Amino acid sequence: MKQTVNLQRWNFDASMRIIPILLLVLSKILTWLAFPSASLHPDSSSYSTGSSWNFSLVSFTGHSGRPWPVTFFFALFPDDSLRILAQLILSTAVWVFLMLTISKLGLARKSQFALSCFISAIGASPLVTQWDTTILGTSLMISNSVLIVALVIRMLYIKKFQRLNFILLISVIHFFYLQKFSNLPFVLILVTVVFYWTWSTTSKKLRVGAVVATIIVFAWGTVMGININNSWEKSYSGSTLLWQLGSQSPTSLEFRTFLSKKADVPRCIYLEAPYRSINESIAKISNSCPESSEYLRGRFQKDFIEFVVKSPQSVTKLISIGVGASFSSSSSHYGSSVSLFPSVATALITGELSPDLRFSSVESQEEAYLELSKGEPKWLHLPIIGFVCIALLLLILRLRNQAKKKDIVVGIFFILTNLIQLGVNFVLLPSEWVRQGAPFVISLLGFSVISIVISFSAPQSNFSEPFLVGKTRKRNPLEPNSL
Repeated sequence: MKQTVNLQRWNFDASMRIIPILLLVLSKILTWLAFPSASLHPDSSSYSTGSSWNFSLVSFTGHSGRPWPVTFFFALFPDDSLRILAQLILSTAVWVFLMLTISKLGLARKSQFALSCFISAIGASPLVTQWDTTILGTSLMISNSVLIVALVIRMLYIKKFQRLNFILLISVIHFFYLQKFSNLPFVLILVTVVFYWTWSTTSKKLRVGAVVATIIVFAWGTVMGININNSWEKSYSGSTLLWQLGSQSPTSLEFRTFLSKKADVPRCIYLEAPYRSINESIAKISNSCPESSEYLRGRFQKDFIEFVVKSPQSVTKLISIGVGASFSSSSSHYGSSVSLFPSVATALITGELSPDLRFSSVESQEEAYLELSKGEPKWLHLPIIGFVCIALLLLILRLRNQAKKKDIVVGIFFILTNLIQLGVNFVLLPSEWVRQGAPFVISLLGFSVISIVISFSAPQSNFSEPFLVGKTRKRNPLEPNSL
């Protein structure tokens, strides 16, 4: 009888581990079956030629429009349907790995089940899955960011396989930098934090190897990123910043006024700002204002940085609008998705904007911003911000009661690093808030929720050691090891 009870209990435990994973896997499968055709955008052609084994868009030195990891990945598959299937499989794998990591934390059954279901709901939500069905670079970056979250949690919470975990974490962070040059703030801070945590516990040989590899990858990624920017006719160091003078930017009028007071700025740059059609305006400036070319490639970026420094209220406006655009359900319009979780689950994760612009008549970001600027009552709630704030508060409170503060400091820095990168993206890329912010929004959400559950469950536990939370029981020898 006792053996039967123990087997029943193990079956119950196994079911609680498997159910969240099964819901995620089925959601991804149904997404591909329902939407086998990829969502294509104007930028999609710069990521994939549409044919298999065509590596014409791949350049390991940056002499292409996009970094090589994504273009190389897409070139491996014969058509877009298999490309999105590959993205869905990779996405499923990293989310399952994160849930298996949660199963190693020793949480009470109910806490582990609830947390795994929440993580599964995030992975199956339109906030994530829409990118898996789109031919862009965002899906792979999100998968990479989720893998970073899982490995950081293992570094802080799980004592086993620390050497392997360190190698994997450093490698994944390096790869994240190769995926996008603008990830530099996030990568630089995170690498420093990881070295800070592991320096005294890793061998000298491993430390030296990791430092050398980091220097090489940083040099490679930086050169590649600069070359990619220079390869664009309208690079981030030039014409792309004209988006700050478009009517979709909430600070276009302030930036125009700032430029008009500088004698060395060609008037054609800002004369017709704020631009209603930014693409047409960029083309017009390039064709009919030859004196703008040198300024856009040289001084324009420095003037924008000066504007940011001297206009903190404008920075606040850019970041706040970017947060609303990236953190709410209104950002789920790039691709298609199917989720077995109810819509209320998505609302609890991403929040809602009322009226929802996804179901309005707007057809562009510019129109969406003008709609939001009409002054009509809008209702917006952003649970993600609440999760982040609660996680930070609990971690800070734990600093007072925990003997080993190093682990908590690392957790705080990880959250702040994501926030810093989001702030940089929201200020520099007003045309790409949702797309550029998605990996860091999802990273913030996942890490914050896990930190909250652990903080409530084990306020006295040491991150660096395995711990049991809630009601514990004696292990039965008939039970197999946990997943």
